[in-house]
Amino acid sequence: MIENMFRNLSAKDKHLFRAVMGWLDLNDYDEALKELDSMSASVQSCPEILDVRWQICARRLDWSQSLTIARSFVKQHPKIASAWIHQSYSLHELGRTIEAREQLMNAHAIFPQNALIVYNLACYCCQLNDHEMALQWIQEAMALREKSEILSMALEDKDLEPIRDRLAKLVA
Repeated sequence: MIENMFRNLSAKDKHLFRAVMGWLDLNDYDEALKELDSMSASVQSCPEILDVRWQICARRLDWSQSLTIARSFVKQHPKIASAWIHQSYSLHELGRTIEAREQLMNAHAIFPQNALIVYNLACYCCQLNDHEMALQWIQEAMALREKSEILSMALEDKDLEPIRDRLAKLVA
């Protein structure tokens, strides 16, 4: 996705975007945001720019700002799954897990084959004490992506800790 966007950037914006990525590598989020803000107005709503902006706010644990960016991302690019995932994750981190699950259910209707959406639905259901539904979502995620990959993530995920013993039985 970034390669596609990169081809259409001006030389100045390419330079600024490289700087953004460099600042991210150094975990200097303030400088990364300054560089993003310096990019042309015409690229500010590009999905790749919105995604990087969300990543920066998420790394800063600024979930309120992350949610604002994610909502804009969803509104401008509703056919990009990561926008919906970012929105729900931000809601969850803000303690609004019921709303996160509802928004992700909307996304699931649009992207029924997206394993990460399904996996996150399992996490949110588990956190809302709907353990049976969480297990169903995990099994659906395993049908969409390599079973061992999903189980490996699930066994380490703090959101799924309440059902960890039941997940371990799926390994066999």
